[in-house]
Amino acid sequence: MENNGLPQIDYNQFCADTRITILDMMPELVAYSILWHNMEYGNDPVTQAETSRAHVLGLPFALKIRDRLRAEGRWPEDKNLEYSGILTSILMVKAASLTPDKLQKLREVLTHEVFMANIF
Repeated sequence: MENNGLPQIDYNQFCADTRITILDMMPELVAYSILWHNMEYGNDPVTQAETSRAHVLGLPFALKIRDRLRAEGRWPEDKNLEYSGILTSILMVKAASLTPDKLQKLREVLTHEVFMANIF
């Protein structure tokens, strides 16, 4: 435990327990990233975590990823709360790391693919 009473986050253990890859997060990460930037949270996840409710915005996305990992037997139930928090943090950091150029490219790729698939 740290001095603040919170347990240390062991990212390496999280990765070992869940065997998570970027592909496990992809649909939710894309949607969350676009929403993150539409909410104008910018590129500083630490400040947003301290001053906004950006982490709450990520919970449904993190829980969907968790449910998928759980269905595959890759989610340790005894670490549910801790690991859900780690997933939320990962989503925030990844979304915030998108530069305006990468965000625009993401939007263009999605628009093109949705149009080509004739979804709407």
